[in-house]
Amino acid sequence: MRKLLPLFILTAALGCDVGAGKYTVIRLAVADSSLSDSCYFMNMPDPDVVDDDINVRAGSTIAIFPSDKESFWLEWGPVSIPGSKDGSAFSFAATDTDLTVVGDSRRTEVTEHDVTMELKGGAVDGTYTNTYTCSGEGCPISSCVTTTTFVGAVVRDVDVTHEL
Repeated sequence: MRKLLPLFILTAALGCDVGAGKYTVIRLAVADSSLSDSCYFMNMPDPDVVDDDINVRAGSTIAIFPSDKESFWLEWGPVSIPGSKDGSAFSFAATDTDLTVVGDSRRTEVTEHDVTMELKGGAVDGTYTNTYTCSGEGCPISSCVTTTTFVGAVVRDVDVTHEL
């Protein structure tokens, strides 16, 4: 058993290596999101859900892959978010801006997507923060911050296929 332990450690370390031409596939358990008070009408959360306690998590699968030595991409569902790696920590960020013009009125909606995660061995721990702001006429709300935590594990021996 002692002779196999270094081999196991080496195999586990290489299994989380995200290098050129490689995907790291991760299976997640995603917690229920928490919303800032500004997400609600008149900053008042719905009293029917404010004290809810939800322990069931949604399942999801993500993939991380590099585009070069310093740039990485997080593929989560139908979107890919650019990012970087610092040791075992990954950070991904993207911003969507939607400008709506109707006659003389203008509305600008900005959504910032920030994902941070740490890969330690085969385990993953992270947070997804979605920040929405709206300015101009016809905004449903002026701002909203949604925070979602997740945990997961690297999936070994998986092939990634995509339709072209």
